[in-house]
Amino acid sequence: MEQHTMDIIVAGTWFAILIYAVIANILLAILIVSSTETRTLTSYWIVGSFSLSEVGMAMTALFHVVPFVLLHEAFSKNESTSDFLMLSGYHSFWAVSLMHLVLMALNRLAIRYTFSCR
Repeated sequence: MEQHTMDIIVAGTWFAILIYAVIANILLAILIVSSTETRTLTSYWIVGSFSLSEVGMAMTALFHVVPFVLLHEAFSKNESTSDFLMLSGYHSFWAVSLMHLVLMALNRLAIRYTFSCR
């Protein structure tokens, strides 16, 4: 296979995965907002916030990874700050998502091992 064909396959795969992530997380956020039954759950705000940070991370990757794979020669010759900015944004969303996972774990521990203040 030639390089251009492989680039299109890789970019298409990334595009499909990222579009799925964006749509699934937006639907999850809509479910949380529209369903009163979902909002009675203990950690709905953490899950909703987590899904929105995942949307941000997927959108950042969508606007950076797919063009970079298809136009990698132009990006490497340009030496622009777009790589730094996009990767910084992606890592920021990743750190926020990781913080949400830690908060969900702590929330589960607090529910499992409750204590009373005297």
